[in-house]
Amino acid sequence: MFSAEPRDLPGVERVRLAEQQAPWRARLARLPGALKKLLARAPLRVRLTALIFALVVVLVGGIGALISISEQQTLYTTQALALRNESRLAAQSLRRQAIAPAPASTALSPATGQPSEALTASLRVVTERLTNANTGVIIWSATGQELMTSEQVEALPGQAIPRLVVPSRATLRQALSVVPANDAYSIVRDAAGHDQLLVLAPLVSTQTHKMVAVLQVSTPLQPIADAVSRTRAIVSVSVLLALALAAALTVPLVSAGLRPLAAMERTSRRIAGGDLSLRLEEPLTQDEVGQLTRSFNTMVRQMESTITRQRQFVADVSHELRTPLTALNGELEMLLLGADRGNVEGVRRLARGMHAEIGRLGRLVEDLLTLAQFDEGQAELTLQPTNVAHLIEQVAEHGRALANGQRIETVIASNLPTITADPDRLQQALLNLLENALKYTPSDGSIRLSARLVGEGPKRMLLTQVADTGAGVAPDALPHIFDRFYRADAARKRGTGRPAGAGLGLSIVKSLVEAQGGVVSITSERAHGTTVTLAFPVTAGPRALPAAPAS
Repeated sequence: MFSAEPRDLPGVERVRLAEQQAPWRARLARLPGALKKLLARAPLRVRLTALIFALVVVLVGGIGALISISEQQTLYTTQALALRNESRLAAQSLRRQAIAPAPASTALSPATGQPSEALTASLRVVTERLTNANTGVIIWSATGQELMTSEQVEALPGQAIPRLVVPSRATLRQALSVVPANDAYSIVRDAAGHDQLLVLAPLVSTQTHKMVAVLQVSTPLQPIADAVSRTRAIVSVSVLLALALAAALTVPLVSAGLRPLAAMERTSRRIAGGDLSLRLEEPLTQDEVGQLTRSFNTMVRQMESTITRQRQFVADVSHELRTPLTALNGELEMLLLGADRGNVEGVRRLARGMHAEIGRLGRLVEDLLTLAQFDEGQAELTLQPTNVAHLIEQVAEHGRALANGQRIETVIASNLPTITADPDRLQQALLNLLENALKYTPSDGSIRLSARLVGEGPKRMLLTQVADTGAGVAPDALPHIFDRFYRADAARKRGTGRPAGAGLGLSIVKSLVEAQGGVVSITSERAHGTTVTLAFPVTAGPRALPAAPAS
């Protein structure tokens, strides 16, 4: 029988076979994705706790590892310096004896290639001086031959010298050619598998100043390893205690930090249920949670204001629509019941009344459509250089045709600059103001349209004013005068028999002016009339202005 190789199988079968052959490798490959999904589904409290705990583990573990490594390197360097100092002292005594006058080649016997008796005696003295239970010695000639070792000398009674280690030829050649640094050392493993620290010190002739031998001193690293192990154990216990303390403190600290968010969640749930009067208690701190709390309260406050205005808007629209619809319904009922009794004039009178109510409904719907366009930012504006003086004269002529005895005059400064505006929309705003002034100005009163320039440089503004001599507006009504469907009829007596408006004229004026980059304001004094001011910045050329929503 023959078994198919993985490359001969289809793609799905090949993957399945690979997973069967190495199941743990496949599971480990899927582990990061599973952890990400698990953390994504976990609550914020769990994610923050896990993040803080992981950060503590990394920081404390990194500090512990740094301490352990630093201690090990410090002990290695200290041990190397100690061995080199001992070697230097031994080398000084050796220079005063046999090898000082001649290089190693003359110190070796020509017949046997071994060191002379004098040199051997001197090397034995140095070796005996350095050899102990923790130190092994080998002296190498300049040609790389062993001249003397710790095994050739008599050790101290009851003490066993460490196993001797042999450095690599490259290390030995480098020591024979270059004087090593004071803290230079090598780590060499002996025959028993234990690491030893090895230091090479050159022996230089005081007369020829040439290297005649190399002194090797080595010591086992087990004491240093034991000290490092103790340090690592202490660090490990400290890390575990720190992690336990972090685990005990992280959960309550995270819970305390997330308490404002939990309160925000409960409050938002109640707000979604319709209770818009709720607010969060704002903390004294200026941190992110405090800023979020204040932003949340501001959002709820704006939502409450918007919903209140919408409710009031719907109620006002319903009220305004109910009046003409009631009138139309009554007049139609009269026609259906034959109340006119064939009187043609009576039918015409009813038809004229219905026509007037339909016109009133049409104007109301048109005004509502205009405000809705500004609210949604969909109002179309054609911004271009506009001559305000020409517009004021046109509006004044139209007002004179509508006047019922009121005097309409214009006061326009000379050499007025052009402004960037939509002439049709600006004319509509001025007409609304003029018609509103005509409604509330008695027949013997007057209305003045004026335009003048104020300010200098980039702060120049063109002011257009519509002032009447009507009854004025009560002080408590001024802050609401631009609100939709607001009418201060109790404070202002109508000077003509014109029908009452829907209370949208000034709201439309505000939207039209602000959409063109202007500012509208109103001042009024009882029994002295009202003045509405439109202020537009004077610019060098056309500019694109977004349609601002009505307040």
